[in-house]
Amino acid sequence: DPQTRQLIWTVISGFRKAEDMTVFLTTHYMEEAETLCDRVGFMCDGVLEETDAPRSMIEMLGRYTVDEVCPGGMKNHYFHRKEEAIQFLSDCPQETSLRSTTLEDVFLEKVGRQLERR
Repeated sequence: DPQTRQLIWTVISGFRKAEDMTVFLTTHYMEEAETLCDRVGFMCDGVLEETDAPRSMIEMLGRYTVDEVCPGGMKNHYFHRKEEAIQFLSDCPQETSLRSTTLEDVFLEKVGRQLERR
């Protein structure tokens, strides 16, 4: 429930300020991991696939995402520079939108594609 989730966020945020303390948080909510965690790890079939700081993972993929509406569904394009994303938007004949890349995008690109191949 939202009230308990907010309480847990507050408690974990307080722990983060303490020195010499490690908190392990298991969650399926990427927003939660991006907000609360200094480092995250993605698992697939019990194997740790990726570990890094959320911001670093996002930077590696690209800070800007262009979502393109294609006949077969949505396609995501990632860019490190906003100017590159805007140029893609200008050149693309399909319906598109620009947004900031999230940790959820990183998960889907790194681990989600492995799950789709099964």
